[in-house]
Amino acid sequence: MRKLWIIVVNVLLTLSIMVLVVSHTNHEKQQQIAARIEAFESMTVAVEQVAVHYLEGEQQVCDVWAKYINNSDMTMEEAADFIRKSHVTTTSSAHLLYIDDGSYQGLSTRAHQDDPDDYTVSYRKISPFPLSSQLGEIGESVNITRAYTNPLTGKQSLAFCDRIFLRDAQTGQKREGILLRTVPVSEFSEKWAFPREGYDKAEISLVSKIHHNPWHAGQRRPV
Repeated sequence: MRKLWIIVVNVLLTLSIMVLVVSHTNHEKQQQIAARIEAFESMTVAVEQVAVHYLEGEQQVCDVWAKYINNSDMTMEEAADFIRKSHVTTTSSAHLLYIDDGSYQGLSTRAHQDDPDDYTVSYRKISPFPLSSQLGEIGESVNITRAYTNPLTGKQSLAFCDRIFLRDAQTGQKREGILLRTVPVSEFSEKWAFPREGYDKAEISLVSKIHHNPWHAGQRRPV
């Protein structure tokens, strides 16, 4: 009888130890999973902040150009020449277009690849812009397009835009236009990246809520 009691006690102790081990293992596993989720969420928030600040910085360049143009009573040719002289990178460019007549034609600050003397650019084959009233005020919003094919380079690009007013060289009248600061999508993919360790398969997407129009006027903090 005593042996049976000892066996029962040993079995109960063994089962108790097994339960404790399994419980501790599950607890540790859950803690590890929670820690990984928290680390990923923290990294995502950090990358979001980097993206927001990057977008704001790129928009501010466009804002400075647009503000100066609007305060200087420039023609389109003068505005394009001003921006051309202020370029500091070879990858981005600016397109100035008339939108008051629906032509979406104008000048680029960089020439065509096959004709160094041709600075004309046309967006007539690209989906139309939003109404000018939908563009945020200069310095108050990030106005960014969806990815589209740059009509001059053929590269997938994004553009930061602002409404501008230009003096018609022939009539002297003010005309409404839009300024696009075009940036190749490849630049975004190079600058927006998760750390390689632990996130080698992670990808970043910039998604617009507007599906029917490739042009999006967003708030200062884009979604």
